[in-house]
Amino acid sequence: MGNELPDDVELLKQHVVELRDESAQLRARNLYLEAKLARLLERRASRQQDSEPDGQLLLEFAHEMAETAEGKLDDALDAASSEPEAPPKPSDEKRGKRKRSGKRGRRPLPDDLVRVKSEFELESDDRRCSCGSPMPEIGEVTCEELARLDMLLVHQIVRKKYACNKCDDGVMVAPGPTRVLPKSMAGPSLLAWVINSKFGDYLPYYRLERILEREGAPVRRATLCNWMAGCSELLQPVADEVLRQILAGGYVQTDDTSKLIQRGAEGSSSYGHVWVYTTPDGKVYYDFSETREGHNPRRVLAGFEGFIQADAFSGYDKLFEDGNVLEVGCWAHAKRKFDDAKDTDLERAGRALAAIKSLYDIEREATRYGMSTDQRRDLRQERAPPILEAFKEWLEAESVRALARSPMATAIGYVLNQWDALCRYLEDGRIEIDNNRSERMMRHVAVGRKNDLFVFTAKTGQKATVLMSLVDSCKAHGIDPSVYLNDVLQEIRHDPGVDVSTVTPWAWKQRRDQDELRRHQRQQAQQQIANAVAGIINGSVRTTV
Repeated sequence: MGNELPDDVELLKQHVVELRDESAQLRARNLYLEAKLARLLERRASRQQDSEPDGQLLLEFAHEMAETAEGKLDDALDAASSEPEAPPKPSDEKRGKRKRSGKRGRRPLPDDLVRVKSEFELESDDRRCSCGSPMPEIGEVTCEELARLDMLLVHQIVRKKYACNKCDDGVMVAPGPTRVLPKSMAGPSLLAWVINSKFGDYLPYYRLERILEREGAPVRRATLCNWMAGCSELLQPVADEVLRQILAGGYVQTDDTSKLIQRGAEGSSSYGHVWVYTTPDGKVYYDFSETREGHNPRRVLAGFEGFIQADAFSGYDKLFEDGNVLEVGCWAHAKRKFDDAKDTDLERAGRALAAIKSLYDIEREATRYGMSTDQRRDLRQERAPPILEAFKEWLEAESVRALARSPMATAIGYVLNQWDALCRYLEDGRIEIDNNRSERMMRHVAVGRKNDLFVFTAKTGQKATVLMSLVDSCKAHGIDPSVYLNDVLQEIRHDPGVDVSTVTPWAWKQRRDQDELRRHQRQQAQQQIANAVAGIINGSVRTTV
């Protein structure tokens, strides 16, 4: 009965059209399900079942709307690509496009490195010519090789004692320096090395334990943990100052990632979260929490006013309720959504990616000419609105045609839901077009997570983030964390009430000229190298420093 066909030609034509449309929908759904199955196998994540496709009339109407929107978007992209480049501003010449010199090969070693000179002489008999005459020196041939001398030193603190030999008034002992950590044998330079090795080079404690043991100093990893806990307490005020200055700037980028806690609140292992709060000028602050609930960023950002750039995590939503904090979206997240949709809908994904690329082209142009924040804002407001307007119209038209819950529908829905936040970067030249800076900070956490697997408790996780904040702030400002931490620990040792605003990484860098600092370091190490090099170089070589 179900196989009977009507005799009416018009009904047959209608039936064929319906079957053709149904076949097209099934093919599209099949492509979607294949892509979905591949992601399930890769990510082991569950997804909901697909909903029924839209009706034929709605598809025809949406097709007409989408064609119109596509034309407008193409026109906007063509206009953006043909826009003449802005001439470089007079103040921006120093940051012009870098040109290749055309020279290749090994780069010369820096002049500020300490050089140990080894002179090689001919034997006296070899310095005579075949005619018997002595050959005078006419010059020398010099080449350079890099060497490294890692030495663990013992700093002996000798305190002189005095006593009267005529009475019993007692013994007077000269006062010694204050220890960074009371009753600890670790000096500030060793503590700085351990901090940088653990939180800058991501070496777990058991590897540091082996390194120190090879160098003749058996230090248990539990002792290393205690050292780091003590340094965290000393440096906590400096990290708090870093956060205060971040919040005072009015623009914060933030992200988070998970970290295993070996002993959670209920006694069993659980996943905590590391949060980062950073700014484009290199200020970095980390925080640790036992959950990913929204009260954690609200606690850190209490009283903040300005722009917060983050992903679409709902935990930030309450921060934006009073209007004092404005949400800034991330175009990199939007781009990734359309990248995921390329396998099932290449044409529409390619059109969306082209629109996003044109927005990034504006940013690259501003960077190439070294524009100030005000110039960048003006360039954005001049060039980006036509692209955004056409892109939004196209997205709204395609949202009706896209298969429900398909990667393309997910991408379109994400961008439309985040539209106001995604366009907010136009308001201020300080704001970056994406949140990639904070995501790069999370890569550091991920490397450490792979190496040391977990933190012991949530409290130790919080102590670790204090040291991570200072180490990554140093890296962002081009400072050697070991040099900075050694200097700051000594300052705190001599003056516990030091003004913390003067010992943040950027303030410390301003106080000390980096070239002078390097020369000071080399002079301190010069005598150590001179003493050690005699035992390394062959005895027949004359060694000078």
